[in-house]
Amino acid sequence: MDFLEFLYRQFYPRAWLAWAEFHWNTDFEQAAGADGENPFRRIVLAFQECQIHELRTRAADLGRLKQILRLEKDRLFPRPVMDEFDKALLAYP
Repeated sequence: MDFLEFLYRQFYPRAWLAWAEFHWNTDFEQAAGADGENPFRRIVLAFQECQIHELRTRAADLGRLKQILRLEKDRLFPRPVMDEFDKALLAYP
């Protein structure tokens, strides 16, 4: 699944962003409700403009985004039970 995600990010970025934003927004709205600023667009803009400082300040949000997307990918394409060696072998950096 990581490879398919890579292809979408590279060749269909609008589709990937829509997918990622949908799942982020679902989680964010459940966690924060109407309170707080949704940082998704700022994170995307920071990546597009290579704003490393902004990304560093959003480290917790980036970690949560990665977790949300990993959970969604695992839900869509469940992986067989693997030990740590198998996970390391199949993981993309």
